[in-house]
Amino acid sequence: MIDIVATSLAPGVSVANLHINPDLTFQLNGEAKDEPMMITTTASLQHSQILSDVSLQSYFRVGKEKGSGLSFTIFGKTLGSDHLRFAGEKFGGGL
Repeated sequence: MIDIVATSLAPGVSVANLHINPDLTFQLNGEAKDEPMMITTTASLQHSQILSDVSLQSYFRVGKEKGSGLSFTIFGKTLGSDHLRFAGEKFGGGL
């Protein structure tokens, strides 16, 4: 999950925390330089093969001046390991 998030971050976006719940839902809190970078990161996570129902839940400007950064929250769900296939693995499990 950490690798998926790290490779999905647009330039100017950082993760403050990532929480994965026992039901495999997750909450990612982060900061972005601007709206396009936040949206690019959200879209990249939405295209991940191991994540579903990814959505931007909230965001707000950190400072009052124009050009200040954004703080945001993304929610989604990770697929269980029974839905994952690894390179070289035959359908149904096993190498």
